[in-house]
Amino acid sequence: MSHINQNVEKLTPGSQGDRRKNELVEEILQARRTRNSARKSVRRREAQPLTEEARRRRRRSSRRKVRRRRRDELAGVTEARRGRRRSSSRRRRRRRDLEVAGVTEARRRRRASRRRSSSRRRTRRRRRDVGVAGVTEARRRRRASRRRRSSRRRRR
Repeated sequence: MSHINQNVEKLTPGSQGDRRKNELVEEILQARRTRNSARKSVRRREAQPLTEEARRRRRRSSRRKVRRRRRDELAGVTEARRGRRRSSSRRRRRRRDLEVAGVTEARRRRRASRRRSSSRRRTRRRRRDVGVAGVTEARRRRRASRRRRSSRRRRR
């Protein structure tokens, strides 16, 4: 995408002033919306039809897939092999290795200790500035902190 188009993105129709400019923006956005689909159909129309060789190649590849599937079925390998992605199993293996090394455990411990220290710091700061209207103030502050904490939890 060129930089011109990026600038257009910021001006949504009906944003700032100038009606004529907004019409232009609307037109450009509309063009961008339709452009891709239109381009595809044009390509399909103007493309040369598949040569015999290409057609044969396509057919052969699909046939190969079918053959492999049949062989798997005969050997009693059903869905499992096709459905699984390779990367996920690799990731799982990596996680297991880390656990063996005790890395995850250490990480968890570190996180817990950090949380504890931060909470301690917060309470100390709060005790210092308890004013005359101490009780209500403290209550309000507690409520605010709780709200903050819950929002943080939601975000994750």
